[in-house]
Amino acid sequence: MNDNLMKIEEAAECLSLSRSTIYELILAGEIPVIRYGRAVRIQPAALRQWVARQMAAAHAGEEDCR
Repeated sequence: MNDNLMKIEEAAECLSLSRSTIYELILAGEIPVIRYGRAVRIQPAALRQWVARQMAAAHAGEEDCR
């Protein structure tokens, strides 16, 4: 993942998710975006942060099972 802004399709491919799932995450405020007119772009760092939050939540759930 480089530091160029990503299109929705690129972010979806990077995370192995669908475009609609990416839009849902954006609408939920989980992934921040940059808008310019109708263009919507995502910073790769925002995707990395989202993944890190998901991993932290998953590991917190593992601790509850012990």
